[in-house]
Amino acid sequence: MGNFLRKIKLAEDFTLNLNLSKAEFTKKLSNNTSTELTFLGGFFSKNNKSFLGVVTDDSIKIRPRKGLSTSNYSQAAELNASYSGKAQSVKIEGIIQINKKYFLLMLIPVLLYFSIVLSLFTLQSNNIQMLIALFVQFIIMIGVFYFILRKGLKITKDFFEKELFFLTKNN
Repeated sequence: MGNFLRKIKLAEDFTLNLNLSKAEFTKKLSNNTSTELTFLGGFFSKNNKSFLGVVTDDSIKIRPRKGLSTSNYSQAAELNASYSGKAQSVKIEGIIQINKKYFLLMLIPVLLYFSIVLSLFTLQSNNIQMLIALFVQFIIMIGVFYFILRKGLKITKDFFEKELFFLTKNN
């Protein structure tokens, strides 16, 4: 699925260099990441942490926490990365990709809708013009779905770059 998402540009490489020691980065990111799984992704949670996920000594698997200040599109993607550090430098390398559950949650209803409509259409008539119109509607709906996911990926990538950079500035 990862290669498929890369081919349709719903997954991007992520690289970021930060001026911070590895131990300090791990501590700050862990303090800013919630591991609790809550209903609606932490929307009603009382904590003010920016991320949901897991942070280990050399890898990250995080996504933005839902909240009033975050965009709905930013919930679509997650960051899977590893990081390594030197004296005062941390290099984060990984991939930001659309969450597979979010991808399927949007794709399955569209496919189900069109399979039902197509089966009902073929049972009632053989009008080729209606079939073409149905196909055009299908392409438009899939296109809208695709561009929403692409926008979500871009917003999430910008969010991660901004938040991880400002993580080095906060004390």
